[in-house]
Amino acid sequence: MGVHIQNKIRLALGSVKDHASIGKAMIYNHHDGKAFSDIEIAVLRATGHDNGPIGDKYMHEILFLVSNSPGSIPFLAERISRRLCKTRHRLVALKTLSLIHRLLRGGNRCFEQQLRSAHVSGHLQMSTNSFRKCSDPWSSFLRSYAAYLEERVGWAINQAGKLEPVMFNGLEFGCYEEKSVDMVFRKLPKCQAFIDRVLDCSPRDIVPVADSLAQAALVNTLKESFQVYIMLCDGIEILIN
Repeated sequence: MGVHIQNKIRLALGSVKDHASIGKAMIYNHHDGKAFSDIEIAVLRATGHDNGPIGDKYMHEILFLVSNSPGSIPFLAERISRRLCKTRHRLVALKTLSLIHRLLRGGNRCFEQQLRSAHVSGHLQMSTNSFRKCSDPWSSFLRSYAAYLEERVGWAINQAGKLEPVMFNGLEFGCYEEKSVDMVFRKLPKCQAFIDRVLDCSPRDIVPVADSLAQAALVNTLKESFQVYIMLCDGIEILIN
């Protein structure tokens, strides 16, 4: 009973914090324009303290606002990073990481590339320093999931809907189109690193698994890992033959 009451109090306090943050964003109305303020509000609402998953309407709203506001992706990345860095609430941190993951999966190729550029330039950061010293299963999962997303941002969804590793050249990106043995040697380490990050996300306790948000994050992670595992096997077969 005591734990249940504590959870209700935390949820109520979190709701108050969310409303206060949204109110500040509404009043401040960023110098870059109202659209930027709306983007921040959408991020705050998508990553609220409530126990529900990220609503599709917030995802659609963020993508719509960004597509109609040139140059807004670095701002979006900064606000997401700020949300993740400042929170001490595990649920908010998980929802923020899940938002990053869904944006990497749900935007068009141009949006995905600009988000990747924001990561390379430092606007998008996946810091979980607030949970670095915690040894509980939740904090461990958050750190592993953030490390996975750090690896995931180095992959792009190609025209066939499959993941491909990205070649970095400053802020320019491209996929490994060539199918030579030399290119296979370049791909295989990236495949192995990707799968290692997925394995690190394997829950070590029932607490994260029991949460619907953690389950959704794991489902998307596993779906992507299957594609990369097939690529790894195909690459090994090419080398053997």
